[in-house]
Amino acid sequence: MRTWDAADIVTFDFKALGDGDGYVTITARTIELTLLKSKTGTGQAHTVTVPLEHNASAVAAIEAWVTAGEIQMGSPLLRRVRKGDNVLGRLSAQSVNLILQSRIAEYHEKQGVPAHVALEEAKKFSGHSLRVGFATTAAESGADLRAIASVTRHKSLEMPQRYAQRADQIKTSPHNLAGVGLE
Repeated sequence: MRTWDAADIVTFDFKALGDGDGYVTITARTIELTLLKSKTGTGQAHTVTVPLEHNASAVAAIEAWVTAGEIQMGSPLLRRVRKGDNVLGRLSAQSVNLILQSRIAEYHEKQGVPAHVALEEAKKFSGHSLRVGFATTAAESGADLRAIASVTRHKSLEMPQRYAQRADQIKTSPHNLAGVGLE
């Protein structure tokens, strides 16, 4: 079982279940993401609790979007926005992937990469890339594999272990030492 992917996150409603498969709530100390059904689920609800302490910008972004989009309790959290700032229905999983790819291409272009190359590079990413990035970054920062698996919803430690091995290779690479590699 995996953590939230594009197909899961678009099913989140705000504060209470509406017609989605889960909901997001913000408490005084946490952001809680509860998924009741997923394409890879076992039928049991799964909640990931994110402490607010180091995630204040995430809360601010959610709250700003809820206000700007006039998101009501029990309605879809992630919505389509059309020209003229018209906020419409639930965002699709494909839209999440396209938005992610667009932002990655924009980033590459700002770094001086030609537009056609930036777009091709961006096409390598999807909602799954966010899961991999989270797990790798958490492993690089020293998070326990069980804690990573708890958030990513992996039933075994096999995949988190792969991410940790990659993180260890990056962290312990001799290329990080002064005088080794090209500078």
